[in-house]
Amino acid sequence: MAMTHDPTGAPGLTGDRPDGDASGVRSDEPVVVPGPADSTSVSWAEREIVDSLHRLARAQAQLAAAEAQAEAAADQARFDQVDAERLEQVHAELLAAEARAASRFAKGSARQRVRELEMAERLVLERLGAPSYEEFRARAAQASSVPAADPDVVAFARRELDAARSAWLEVQSIEIPPSASPSTPASTFEIDLT
Repeated sequence: MAMTHDPTGAPGLTGDRPDGDASGVRSDEPVVVPGPADSTSVSWAEREIVDSLHRLARAQAQLAAAEAQAEAAADQARFDQVDAERLEQVHAELLAAEARAASRFAKGSARQRVRELEMAERLVLERLGAPSYEEFRARAAQASSVPAADPDVVAFARRELDAARSAWLEVQSIEIPPSASPSTPASTFEIDLT
């Protein structure tokens, strides 16, 4: 058998067969190597430690994901509804005023109204934190596509993380009795079955 590397960089084994099969192991399939959790020599205490660490890691990951979703939803929904409605109104008035100011018989007052509406639009855009009306519309459209985070889910994830930390502390505090060495005979029990 020869050690090979596939285009993704993962090593694999190939045999003498043309299809690359070596005793049922293909080079494009992951090879599972038994670890300490798969071995029968792992004690119950070691299993408890591993299980507790897995629970803690899952809880941390779930809380991070829930908080990230809540933060993304909050960032997208940060537009004040009153300001957003005011911006829509000012923008509609600005478009109408620009059309009047661009006409052949426009008066100076129409051009002045366009400048006033442009200034009002810029002020509302600044309050909303958007550089332009188009950027505001893009963010508003994106905000509707981000699902809102349920506060109960975030609260549950926090409680689960606290519980996982408590479980980890309990596992760490377990006093593990020394294991009996093979030369020391284990204590025997006599059971009377009569």
